Amino acid sequence: MKKLLTVGFLLSCVTIVLLLILYALFKAYPAENANWANLISRGGWFLSVALSGLIATGSLLLLGYMKGKKTIVLLCTAIVFVIGSNFYLSRSSEGNHIVEPPSGKFDFTADWTSQNIKDWEQILAPLKDRPDIKALEVGSYEGRSAVWFLQNILTGADSSITCIDIFDQPAIEARYDKNMSATGNSAKVIKIKDRSDRALTRLKPAS
Repeated sequence: MKKLLTVGFLLSCVTIVLLLILYALFKAYPAENANWANLISRGGWFLSVALSGLIATGSLLLLGYMKGKKTIVLLCTAIVFVIGSNFYLSRSSEGNHIVEPPSGKFDFTADWTSQNIKDWEQILAPLKDRPDIKALEVGSYEGRSAVWFLQNILTGADSSITCIDIFDQPAIEARYDKNMSATGNSAKVIKIKDRSDRALTRLKPAS
C-alpha cells in the first residue's frame, strides 16, 4: 500500500513540474497561432488534480508513521481538499481572463471586459446614444472592450473610438481587425498601431 501511495505522490510531483515547465515555455515563447489560453485553462485543471493527489497521498503516507492521530490527519486532509476544490471551482466559474472562443461572429480568446460591464453601464449610461462622443482606448488586444463600447455606448451619430495598441502579434491583430469589422461599425474605429507614449503625442485635441 505504501509503495502505491509513494508512486502516486511522485506522479503528482512530476505533473506539477511538467506544468510549471509548460508555463515557463509559454511565457518565454508565446506562440501566435496556438490557443495558449485554452491550453493553460486545461493545465489549471490538471494542476488542481495533481495538487489534490499530492496532498492526499502525502497525508495518507503520514498515517503509516503516526499513531493515535489518524483521525486528525484525515480530517485536516478533507478540509484542505474541500477548501482547495471550492477555490478552484469558484475561480474557474468567474472566467475573467481565460474563456472559450465564442461560436458567433466575434473571435475572442481572452476576457478582461465582462467583469467591468456592470460598472461601465452605471457610469457611462449618460453618454449612450449621445452624438459626437469620442472614446480613447490604450491597449485593445483583440478588441473585446472596443466592441462593447461600440455596441452599448458609442451608438450616437459621429461617435468614435480611437484604439492604440502595439499589435506586435499578427494573430492578435488579425482577430482585432476581424472583430472590428464584425461590429458593422468599423467606420467609427480609428486604429493606431504604435506605442502609447508616441501615439498620444500625435492626437489632435478633441479627437
